[in-house]
Amino acid sequence: MVQAAGRWSVEREIDAAGDPSTRQVIKPLSLLVPLRNSSAAAAPEKGFMFPQCAIECCGNH
Repeated sequence: MVQAAGRWSVEREIDAAGDPSTRQVIKPLSLLVPLRNSSAAAAPEKGFMFPQCAIECCGNH
C-alpha cells in the first residue's frame, strides 16, 4: 500500500508538471481572477470562487 501511494504521488507530480489537462485547469483559473475579486466583495465569508481542484493541486507542493 505504501509503494502504491508513493507511485501515485510521483505520477501526480509529473502530471502537474507536464500534463495537458493541468494546463486546461490553470487556464480557467486565470480567467476567474477578475470574477473572484468582484465575488469576494459580495460574499467574502464563503470564498467559493477558490476551486477545490486548486486546493488539491497547489496544496501538495
